[in-house]
Amino acid sequence: HHAGRWKLKNSVEIEGFAQPLGVMGVGSPLYEMTMDGKIGTLKPKQGIIDGMMERKDSWQFKEFNKDLDNIWWDGLSGAWQNAVAPAQPDPIAGNHAWHQKVSIELAGENDTIGDVYVNYENNLKVYQAWRDKLTRPLTSADTLRRPRHYKRPAWGMTDNAYSFKVTD
Repeated sequence: HHAGRWKLKNSVEIEGFAQPLGVMGVGSPLYEMTMDGKIGTLKPKQGIIDGMMERKDSWQFKEFNKDLDNIWWDGLSGAWQNAVAPAQPDPIAGNHAWHQKVSIELAGENDTIGDVYVNYENNLKVYQAWRDKLTRPLTSADTLRRPRHYKRPAWGMTDNAYSFKVTD
């Protein structure tokens, strides 16, 4: 899910800043978004390398971060699900984006690597269900941070990994 980053602008101008401010820094390719009713489509417009070169004069760039010279990937592959996974506003369990049901189909004639199609109407229904029915208030008696039945890493985890302590 960390590969699922994308942005609609490389940088923005902010009054008082000498240079443009880079948006989401490195690792986020530039996408173009179109909407057809409640169906959104994101198409890659520019990879990471080209985007870095375009905004090389934006704050905070190479003079501050020498590691940018070590990037060799283009950023137009990977799991681009951050727009696809509905928001789950549970203040305790958080957004379990990696537990989403997805549909996979063969690429169409006009599809390219990194294309994302999102049904925002369905995502809104999931968000509303979590907001209205599935979230729970934080109390000192209930310390469960995330459901124990979700499969976690290959090694076993103690109950402490799923809990937290509420302090006044």
